[in-house]
Amino acid sequence: MRERKYRVWSEIEKKWIYSQEMGWSCPYLDISYFWKWVSGNPGAKVYDWTGLIDKKRKDIYEGDILNISDSDSDVEEYITDVRFLQGSPSIDFNGGDYDITPVGYLPDNFEIEVIGNIHENEVSK
Repeated sequence: MRERKYRVWSEIEKKWIYSQEMGWSCPYLDISYFWKWVSGNPGAKVYDWTGLIDKKRKDIYEGDILNISDSDSDVEEYITDVRFLQGSPSIDFNGGDYDITPVGYLPDNFEIEVIGNIHENEVSK
């Protein structure tokens, strides 16, 4: 079982709060305490860790904006955000409904780097 990590965007404070900072990071997270805290904070938005890290060893969360480099393609890089679709962290390469790819299935020649998130930065495709 992978470690459960979350981050919460506080709409009131305009900042991220990470589960590890609040003692919520463990294989058997006390979900009831976590959701009690979230429900007591209006405007809090919860994002799940994908279980993946980028090329700089930074955790990749739902809502992150990624720069994906493909050394074997004519298109040198993609800028996209991470979403959970059908239970899997996924990215949209070209803005179309049929270009959704689970992040864990990217080829080995792709380099992934977190360059921002959907609350603090804009996604420009």
